[in-house]
Amino acid sequence: MRKPWLLLAVGVILCQNPVLCGPTPDKAAYSNVLDVLNALWQYERSGRPHGSRRIAFELPVQAINSYLSIALKLKPRPGIESLNLAFFPHNRIVAEARIDFTQVRLRPSKALSQEVLGQLKGSQVIKAEFRFRIKRGKLTFKVLPVPSDGVKLPKRALEDVIRAVAAMQPEKIDTSRPIPVPFGLTLATGDRMLTGHT
Repeated sequence: MRKPWLLLAVGVILCQNPVLCGPTPDKAAYSNVLDVLNALWQYERSGRPHGSRRIAFELPVQAINSYLSIALKLKPRPGIESLNLAFFPHNRIVAEARIDFTQVRLRPSKALSQEVLGQLKGSQVIKAEFRFRIKRGKLTFKVLPVPSDGVKLPKRALEDVIRAVAAMQPEKIDTSRPIPVPFGLTLATGDRMLTGHT
């Protein structure tokens, strides 16, 4: 199995790396997502051919979440205990992640005051809304905190936490810059659905 991705930053960009989590994993849904990933890896190895060899897919959110749940058990990610996504139209994703802050290195800053850092201990649930855009093969996103039963962080503190967790991953993702999209993918979200094509 290939190395997987985070996030993070968003959706199936995390698709090149099995990483995520959901409540009741469905092994058939996991296999469907894995089949899409394997086809994308084959497409990449073939030099991204044009024409009929291009790949298009639609993956329901429950398949992505099953994939993430199983993938995180098979290949744990630093600081990420679980990740559950919800897809909405217009490239909106709400992510609920359980973060192990004993593994995350956070430094005090304007956004991460001692008071905020005091909340980020042990295992905590963080919920955030991402709005992403892909342009010229690079993904950018805006993030907003979402009220939840977990930790409530100001926007700037949330951005710092996401940056710290992304930087810990094997891919060393820098969320302060546009993120290269794997496989030359174009991605979009709809109501409970992620679509993509090469």
